[in-house]
Amino acid sequence: MLKQQDVEKLVEKEISLMKPEVQAQITQYLVSPYEQMRFWEYEGMGDKKYPCWIVAKYSPKRGVAYSQHGHGEGPEGRPWGLVDFSEDIYSQDGLWMTHLEALFHQFSPSKYG
Repeated sequence: MLKQQDVEKLVEKEISLMKPEVQAQITQYLVSPYEQMRFWEYEGMGDKKYPCWIVAKYSPKRGVAYSQHGHGEGPEGRPWGLVDFSEDIYSQDGLWMTHLEALFHQFSPSKYG
């Protein structure tokens, strides 16, 4: 089971892979990671919640999560996702990416905040 410090290290690793200008943009949205339980609504699993970690807030409405469950499972997983804070579900698979930088570029705060 992941702990806050584990998630902080994962975020730090992802950020270290980014260009400095991207690092400067994304760090303004980072928050101290905190865990949320969200429903996984696929494969008949709608009644079971799985943990994800909120790592960035674009606005009071949306932010970025990390999860080893749901879309993040397995070697081909996409553990970084855009989530809606008004819902307690994992968002659609198209809102999850392999890397934090890809998510930030695809779903920028200016468009999705």
